[in-house]
Amino acid sequence: MKVTSGEYISPEKTTFESFANEYKERILYRKFAHRTSEMHESHIKNHILPAIGHRRLDQIRTMHIVNFMDSLEKDGIRKDGKPGGLSSSTRYDIFKVLKAMFKVAVKQWKLIKVDPIEDLDPPLRISL
Repeated sequence: MKVTSGEYISPEKTTFESFANEYKERILYRKFAHRTSEMHESHIKNHILPAIGHRRLDQIRTMHIVNFMDSLEKDGIRKDGKPGGLSSSTRYDIFKVLKAMFKVAVKQWKLIKVDPIEDLDPPLRISL
């Protein structure tokens, strides 16, 4: 994985944040429609990176993802200051963003061998 200085960093030293930056640059706006890309980028910036961005990519485990997804339901997580957790639809969208990112890390770029989100079920989307 390359960083902005052009130096190579081996996958075992790559943080999730570094991977996310490469993902945004190389995949996000090329693969998804512009509005979808903006939504994904917002979820990455506002929720995913603050929670797991500091972790090494190869050390993220399924329980990290489970704990992160659970935290999205807790009061105080909303960026707009409203009480309560994120809506089921937003939690579902964040899960799908993570799923797409880890698919790239494992299958396309082969940075890690095990996808920590692969066997998890997405959160339920509750329509009112």
